[in-house]
Amino acid sequence: MTSLVVLGVSAGTDLRDRRIPNKLVGVTAAIGLTRGLISAPEVVWRSILIAVVVFCALGFLSQHRIVGGGDVKLISAVTLLVPPDHVGLLLVEIAIAGGVLSCLYLLGQHIFKNAQAHRPSATKASSRPSHLSVAVKNELTRIATGKSLPYALAVFGGVGFYTARGLVRCSYAISCLQ
Repeated sequence: MTSLVVLGVSAGTDLRDRRIPNKLVGVTAAIGLTRGLISAPEVVWRSILIAVVVFCALGFLSQHRIVGGGDVKLISAVTLLVPPDHVGLLLVEIAIAGGVLSCLYLLGQHIFKNAQAHRPSATKASSRPSHLSVAVKNELTRIATGKSLPYALAVFGGVGFYTARGLVRCSYAISCLQ
């Protein structure tokens, strides 16, 4: 659960600043390595190897500006949170969450472009906006102009779904034993 908190903070900073702090990536990796050393120390080397392979593959995509550098580091770090034989499933869940996020942003872009086309040019001056309303306005502007996605949200969603699915499976197994 600690890893979800760290990933939530990463998603928040990515949403706000389009940056994922290295400290948060390091904490995520440390949580994964610690978890691995406690639960299955004999396979930690496989987890590290897989994280390096994921880092190199996504790093190649980053060089071609398909994926952001922070996303590369964060996705590589989250592979350490799961057993090595579950990394493929986790990556698929992150990709699905990324697809959903992309669809929402494309829909938002379409809606905001149409809204801007039909909006009168004169706007009312409002009172001093709150910090939250400024952040929302900034994100709506990013969506409307087709700027990059805060992919840490997709990573957070994918890891969250993976974790929730595991909890449901575990609670089902416990209920079957009773």
